[in-house]
Amino acid sequence: MKKLFFFLFLIICSFKKDGQNYIYNFNVFLEYKGNNNSVSYMLNSKDSLYDLQISQVDKVLIGFINDKNKARGFSYQVENFNNSLHFRYLNSQELFLEKYKKYKNNFVFDKKLIIIDSVFSNLKITVFKNKHKKNIVRQIEILLKKEDFIITNDFINHFTHGTFVNNEIKFPENYIPKKIVVQYNNSSTENFTYDLIQFKKINTQLITK
Repeated sequence: MKKLFFFLFLIICSFKKDGQNYIYNFNVFLEYKGNNNSVSYMLNSKDSLYDLQISQVDKVLIGFINDKNKARGFSYQVENFNNSLHFRYLNSQELFLEKYKKYKNNFVFDKKLIIIDSVFSNLKITVFKNKHKKNIVRQIEILLKKEDFIITNDFINHFTHGTFVNNEIKFPENYIPKKIVVQYNNSSTENFTYDLIQFKKINTQLITK
């Protein structure tokens, strides 16, 4: 699970000192239970160019801000005191986004949205290796719940090994992913299931210093 949660950052980041301070505002918090542990996200619903991911690495909670606009990432050590998260800034990192994109495939998709009722819908995405649609790479199934939330390609990339890095797809509006199931057409790759266990509005500001 650790490799999955941090695959993007470990591959494309180089640690670097940065004397400039930046301010990031977050108003949405989500926590998902994965196969072996949980992962949390803090987002700004008004700015989809950055988000913060919190995962456990060697028994330590690490938060990472991924800022596509600045092509930089910022790491924090995170501590949980009585269900209140405290952040200690660690370092700044350069993101080689364009270089990373060259390693990702240009997939082709089939998607089907099934309306279950007035609250829930089910989105099924079949990912093909190329335009001929003969080789299935993975299948993604997302249980959607009506909510004031915008699903972005970057957010779903956290759960799907960057499936939509070079292949943007339009997601239904005003839904939140309640459950995400990723099935790989490869016996050597573990399938993953993520269940939403917490969603709340927050008012949190982090400064990179």
